[in-house]
Amino acid sequence: QELVVALDTDTIQSNVAAWTTLGTCYRATGEEDLIVIGNQKLLSEVEFDCFNESENNFSYTHFDDIIVAPFDLVPDTLNLCEGTPIEWDASFYDLPIRWSDGWTGPQREFTAGGWYQIFGDTGDCELRDDVFVVEIPEIYPVFEQILCSNSTVELVVPYPPAVWSTGEEASSLIVNQPGTYTADFETPCGTRQQTFTVTEQRCELTYYVPNVFSPNRDGVNDKLEFFFRANGDFQGELHLFDRWGNLVYQKAVNSTDPPPSWDGRFRNRELPAGVYLWFFRYEIGINETSNIITGDATLIR
Repeated sequence: QELVVALDTDTIQSNVAAWTTLGTCYRATGEEDLIVIGNQKLLSEVEFDCFNESENNFSYTHFDDIIVAPFDLVPDTLNLCEGTPIEWDASFYDLPIRWSDGWTGPQREFTAGGWYQIFGDTGDCELRDDVFVVEIPEIYPVFEQILCSNSTVELVVPYPPAVWSTGEEASSLIVNQPGTYTADFETPCGTRQQTFTVTEQRCELTYYVPNVFSPNRDGVNDKLEFFFRANGDFQGELHLFDRWGNLVYQKAVNSTDPPPSWDGRFRNRELPAGVYLWFFRYEIGINETSNIITGDATLIR
């Protein structure tokens, strides 16, 4: 593995009456095996830096009181029980400590959930650590879920597994009928219950497709993008044709995919300016009737 130099002084430390403090910060990548402490300079470089005219003078390198400490003062996640603040001590030697929410000093309380960063100022660099505080309420709010006709929906609890009102014990529950479902589960703060209300309705698809685009690589409207949205899962097939009816673009699309887009090319060849027609055949849910929406867009060169 390649050696990474974390501290490389460019001046001679000549304070012989007292200790000379050297310090540095290094952000680990997670692939390091060890840290090597010592003078990494060649003998010729040391002799050049410490050139002495008198043979009675000499120079040497000596290390003592070495501290190598990770700035890992808080866990990745803290669980905060509603109504019970968390007291935390993030002291790190004598470094000044501050927090992303404006709190200063190593001792603090967490009273609300969220993402927090902690900073330590060494003078030469800034150390950083972070924690996500998960607030666990006494009573979870009712979660409303839409069920598309002839479809299913998955109910998920924050701390699986759960005992469901249907009698099942599982991490999630897939239902195909409207109604009220409850789940009891264990959290770091004790047993909690989540209620789900599932309402059935016919889900509709909405969309937005620009009617003009210019794939000239200027960073503005270079692609024809298709934005589809529905209050249920959908899947379908997008087709794009030139004015003579030739298929120039085709893509399978579903509700979990990013918006599809077309760059005005077919088989790596730029197509001419003109009007192009598109249609999208889709289904929402399971066993729904196929629907088709159509439109056109003008390509400008």
